[in-house]
Amino acid sequence: MAVQTQLEKERPTKVEAETNLTKPKIKISGWAFTNIIFAKLFKQKSTFVLLIVSVAISVAFSILFLTAKNNAQILSYFDYFFVVFMSFIIFVSIMKITQTLWKTQFEDKSIVIYQAQSISRTKLFFAMFLSSLYLIIIIILINLATMLIIFMAFHFKLNVVFLRFWVTLLIYSLIAAFCLVSFCTFINLIFSQAFTLILFTFILAATFICSLPYQFYRQSLDGISIRFTDTTGKWQYQPDTVWKAKEVENRLNFQTYVEAGQIKYPHLSKWINDYFVSGEYIQGSWERGSSDCVVDINKPGKQNCALNERQALWRDLGLLKTTESSADLNNVLLQNAPTSDPVWDKTYPTKGSRASFHFVFKNFISRNEIDSLITKYENSGSEADKVKLDVVKDFANYYDDLIAFFTAQVNAKDTPIPQGLKLELGEYRMFYANSSKFGPLLDFNAADSWVQAGTDGEHLPVTQDHFNGIVRSYVESSQTLRPSATESTTTTAMANFMLKAYEPTYLAARILEYYFISQTSDFTYITNLTIVNDSSWENYNKKTDFNRLVSNFNFLEKFLQFYTSNRGFAYGDFWFNPESNSSISFEDQKNLFLSYDDPRIFAKEVDGNTNALNVKFDKWKNYKSNSWMFVATDSVLCLMLLIISSVVFKRMDIN
Repeated sequence: MAVQTQLEKERPTKVEAETNLTKPKIKISGWAFTNIIFAKLFKQKSTFVLLIVSVAISVAFSILFLTAKNNAQILSYFDYFFVVFMSFIIFVSIMKITQTLWKTQFEDKSIVIYQAQSISRTKLFFAMFLSSLYLIIIIILINLATMLIIFMAFHFKLNVVFLRFWVTLLIYSLIAAFCLVSFCTFINLIFSQAFTLILFTFILAATFICSLPYQFYRQSLDGISIRFTDTTGKWQYQPDTVWKAKEVENRLNFQTYVEAGQIKYPHLSKWINDYFVSGEYIQGSWERGSSDCVVDINKPGKQNCALNERQALWRDLGLLKTTESSADLNNVLLQNAPTSDPVWDKTYPTKGSRASFHFVFKNFISRNEIDSLITKYENSGSEADKVKLDVVKDFANYYDDLIAFFTAQVNAKDTPIPQGLKLELGEYRMFYANSSKFGPLLDFNAADSWVQAGTDGEHLPVTQDHFNGIVRSYVESSQTLRPSATESTTTTAMANFMLKAYEPTYLAARILEYYFISQTSDFTYITNLTIVNDSSWENYNKKTDFNRLVSNFNFLEKFLQFYTSNRGFAYGDFWFNPESNSSISFEDQKNLFLSYDDPRIFAKEVDGNTNALNVKFDKWKNYKSNSWMFVATDSVLCLMLLIISSVVFKRMDIN
């Protein structure tokens, strides 16, 4: 009986057996306890479901990345993955894991079992917190590693742009994981399960709409125009003009990206842009030239010498020949002849008659000659040639891409190449679409060029406009000087003439100049003219200030801006639309669900006059996002919530 009584005393009670309140003989460390809780969380079915679903989503997006044609498309897919990854995978996982730790384990008395071990409340709290954070980090690393492995397995060379996006997302995810786990831990400890579920659902929905204020702001700028005026009398071609606010921002962005080399063909772009800006070329006078110009390649901007200076620019690169070429057009039937041209008088061949032409000019080198020029620069030890090497390489790549673009046009109206014209399809289509740009850049020798009636008439002088007109007439029926497009002898002669007169690299250079002159001309005006301080300018400032105020109080939006400002863009895909004169967009790579910390148009007073303001481009160019300050502040606040949570947990009754 005594033995039985003793055994009954040593046997745990029913409550002790259920709650396992007996203390172990071996003391467990905090880190070991963290691993125990982590293992329990990891083995739950819900964790496996979350992991499988998240990896499946990552694999699906990884395959989608492989179909992208360029880095801009990768960025587009990556941003959508970011939204799905952060909202559905990370946030939902954190919500589920923290509720399991701080709600479910309280209900099933698991927390009492933990407390029964020889571990302090503080250690228990941080063990539970770290186990949840550890699990979230594992989920993040598994998903991002899966994406990187799949992408790199099919891309045998390193994609620096993709890697930059990936690293930014990794850093962002780790910071967000700490903040969210800390916040969710605090909410679960303070509020009821029903309230936390409602709150988390609201936050999840907010992640999709937190960028709406930014989107509304950008849309509101569509109706705002900024008026500029010339107070100096220097800019006679643009004394008073109005630009949309977004157009001004586009021009400032263009200069910022070009100066930073963050654009396609960066060396070529900077070479041309710097020359045009320093020369203050404007669209009203950029084609002016004179026979008595003395050009200094290092100091462009002389009056009436813009054309000569641009010729010197291309000649300095080695793309414009220094030796003369000629193109002859013999005994062709004139379908049209100028009637209002003061040079083309009654002594010149008339419509319906036959004429012969001889043109002398300095042409651009061919694509094959560009390769030889690149080899020459590569073998040169000159520092100046090394700079030119990068520019010429960019030009070669630009030309190849341009020809490839026109070759790939499926629905082009000019698909068939005229019989007898020995040009590649892309070269002909480029000319067909841009014949109007075949302008006066060539160094034309008017003294040795002539036209004659028939094959034995008097040599009469011709101008470069006549040469350009005949070349353009091959695809433009509106030209006033045009050989017949149907008479067989003439069409054959024109096909042979085009092979010598039309050098595709020259037209590619002209297209490039048109791209830049619109941007640089507007930039020259914007930074030299004066902003009129009227209601439109005040409206722009009010909308910008209000957007920044809302953004500063929208912590979710600031987190998005932290991601987008550090992620950057696919800068190598910033380029002009080849089917336009000078259309380039920096908005196409932005995502509707994200927010961006854009600079505003800064202005300063002119000589203390509050009604006269100049654009401060340096402030725009050097603008840095302050989103990191808000993220750092949020991280500190979350750390404080974590400390408060530990105090609350230490004092609460877990039984």
